Amino acid sequence: MKILRKEILMGFSNFIFAGFVLMGINGCADQKVNHKETVLVRFEVIASQPHCGGAAPDPSMVYPMMVPQPNQELLVFSTDLNGNRKEKIATIKTDDEGNASIQLPLGNYQLWRPDKMLILKEFTTLNTKDSNFYEYKNESCFQQWKDTPDLVFTANTETVKWVRKMKCYIGDHPCVTYNGPYAP
Repeated sequence: MKILRKEILMGFSNFIFAGFVLMGINGCADQKVNHKETVLVRFEVIASQPHCGGAAPDPSMVYPMMVPQPNQELLVFSTDLNGNRKEKIATIKTDDEGNASIQLPLGNYQLWRPDKMLILKEFTTLNTKDSNFYEYKNESCFQQWKDTPDLVFTANTETVKWVRKMKCYIGDHPCVTYNGPYAP
């Protein structure tokens, strides 16, 4: 009777062990390995700056001048199928020549300035000057500017170029008009 009981217990434990092994094999077979193809995306951040008065420029100079934007911190976000901002992927910073690079899975992305992540009041305060020379538009302009990505791009093997179109004395600020004097 003892031998029969021992054989039954061993058979049962082998059966349980085999069940766990089969469940493990089946579980591994059902796992999907997510190997998205990635590419090195290179960014070139440039400001297109007009001549803003002062001495006449040298005739050999071309305006607007294309000026690299060094040390610019930018946030990279993925997008959903509708182009809406999803999750922050990385923070990048341009080098002395306005260039940066990052390895990204193929797909659509957005670049954002970090100050656009602030609450509206802080964003507005940061982007206004206390001067009679500047006339600011309403709060809805600041909200729209804050909610708009600086650049939308597709990760592929090409360089992504962001040309920031500057205006005299206000930069690329869409919610302000400069009413002050220009350089003679």
